[in-house]
Amino acid sequence: MPLLLEQFKNELAKQFGENMHKSELTNPEGEPELVITQLFRRYLEPFAFFDYSKIKEDENLKLSSVLHNTGFIIKNLNKTIKNESDIYQQVKWILGLYYPSCRLKNKASFIQEFKTYNPDILIPELKTAIEYKYLDAMNDNIDEFIDQIKIDATNYVNDSRYENFYAVIYIEDISIATPESIEISWKSKHFPNNWNLVLSGHTIKSKNK
Repeated sequence: MPLLLEQFKNELAKQFGENMHKSELTNPEGEPELVITQLFRRYLEPFAFFDYSKIKEDENLKLSSVLHNTGFIIKNLNKTIKNESDIYQQVKWILGLYYPSCRLKNKASFIQEFKTYNPDILIPELKTAIEYKYLDAMNDNIDEFIDQIKIDATNYVNDSRYENFYAVIYIEDISIATPESIEISWKSKHFPNNWNLVLSGHTIKSKNK
């Protein structure tokens, strides 16, 4: 600890004077941050009270909770749902209260040779992108919807601003398929580890994972 303290003092001394107000952009879609603030964060992070990885984990749990409660949000906002856009626009409004830089699609850079892929909701401060699928008819084929998400998962790459992905399947009527059968189908597709499945709807109880 004494050695760490001395190293901190030496680096801190270099930041005084003209460098005190020097800023750098740490998030491509965020605001410039004081370099001295980054210095403090780097040295405080090993201490449990300042464990930013734990803070990030808590933020992801909060996000997961909101997404699992999509059905509750839609029901209480009393909005008519006709398509996926009607769902994620309402959820984006709620997420915007927690994450100021939250925005809708068309701001990511998942560009392949012949097509650009756009997630439905982006949360830059969590490096997270969210994709919604809406199942509303008995003849909806679950596997086809999950195959569509797998195509997205294959192409949502090479944008360092986004590392975590959520696929939210909103089910209008639970009789279409059980959550267990959907999860089995999901696992059979072998999604990347940074993709998370969330099931929600009017008749699905929220469960955080």
